[in-house]
Amino acid sequence: MSRKKIALVLVLVLAPVLYFGLSASNDTPDNFMNAEQAVAAVNVQTRLMPPAMIALPASNKQAQVSLSTNADVAPEEPMSTIERIRAIQDKTEMHQALLKDYDQFKRYPENNQRIHQTEQDPLIKGYAIDERTTVSEDKTAALTVWSDQKYYLRGDLVTVQAYITNDKGTRIPSNYAAQLIFDESKSIQQLEFQDKDGDSIYETSFIADQVNEKDLLAGIYKVLIMSDTSELIDSVAFVLADPEATFTGNYRDSLTSDGSLKIEAEVEVTSKDRFYFQASLYTELGDPIGGNQMTLNLDKGKSWVPFEFYGLMMHDSKVGGPYLLKNLSLARVTMPMQRAPLIHPNYYTQPYELSVFSNQKYADVASLK
Repeated sequence: MSRKKIALVLVLVLAPVLYFGLSASNDTPDNFMNAEQAVAAVNVQTRLMPPAMIALPASNKQAQVSLSTNADVAPEEPMSTIERIRAIQDKTEMHQALLKDYDQFKRYPENNQRIHQTEQDPLIKGYAIDERTTVSEDKTAALTVWSDQKYYLRGDLVTVQAYITNDKGTRIPSNYAAQLIFDESKSIQQLEFQDKDGDSIYETSFIADQVNEKDLLAGIYKVLIMSDTSELIDSVAFVLADPEATFTGNYRDSLTSDGSLKIEAEVEVTSKDRFYFQASLYTELGDPIGGNQMTLNLDKGKSWVPFEFYGLMMHDSKVGGPYLLKNLSLARVTMPMQRAPLIHPNYYTQPYELSVFSNQKYADVASLK
């Protein structure tokens, strides 16, 4: 082993404590959240509520005072922010935009989301590979690192890759040292990167099960990577998951009494727990329609998980069935979330005419209940 590589290994032994001690608060992936946080994150990203106060009509304080002095007269319900905006006669473009956003927010149930483009699919975004690049201070070199997945199950092959480019963007050879870290601070094992095909892209692989004859615990892992080129350092994060549930591959679909599409997916649970599910629906030709998400408490054994896609989403897509259940995921609600890898059921529903689905906004339906 060269002196440079020996030096890298020695530095790497101490690096986890220093590196993660400084960056733990900033470097935890955003995706590691519980079910309620995950649902809230999707809703915040896709359905922003209007701000509370934008040039609203003044409330009638005199009327309120007179009502408060008369015990026999019930006080009127105060106008909501949206109602006050609607009451404005000369609405600005901002008012119009706020009302449009609000109406879109209330168009479907909270656990439904319209997907206009494939790249907006929350499942595609949530499972997208994170490729990180760190540039040296003198801008002469850059280290790029990534793993082939974000979430692994026991027995999966974990592959991490890295390469160095010079200031011209050309990949160049380099020496690497790496350390597998658990829970931000515990060093598990040193890893060796190799360039087997001579393309200056180095990789290391291991089975997500046992290392050094010890079982790996479920949780967040990082591979800390150091290069002797410009002393660049970065890390790759992934989750080794024990979701305690799997999809069996059985699906069925039906029309609900209120005119929505229900697709049920069978799961087998090995331990009673709370689970978070996501699904995305596409047309038969592969165009996105919408997504559905939910949390459920499930007992050990087999259960059917009901994904309901609100009828108006089918009308908005302007396409009748069959429909494609394209992406599906489950996770056991823990911190970090024990998320299983993304699956593609390739399940097509039976044919449906658009006329069988409800074309009412959810807000209008909910107000009648």
